[in-house]
Amino acid sequence: VDNLLMGYVQECRKYSPGEISFMLFARSCHQRGIRGIDLGVELLEWKQRWSNHIDQSIHLEWPLGGLGGKVWSLARKLKKD
Repeated sequence: VDNLLMGYVQECRKYSPGEISFMLFARSCHQRGIRGIDLGVELLEWKQRWSNHIDQSIHLEWPLGGLGGKVWSLARKLKKD
């Protein structure tokens, strides 16, 4: 397969069924007084097009094992206090 996008015109992507559906959904939410929509945690390109503000909702850290992990974990606890 040489070109997987041969039946897709990039310039028309803002008129795709998904884009139109989400636009109608967002408009309906706004009309009902809803001023924020949670688009989930994974930052994808389509979400950035619809966002004017992005909050980080998850932050995960795993300490290393052994002495290095214990020192790291202690340093994190001290930093929080």
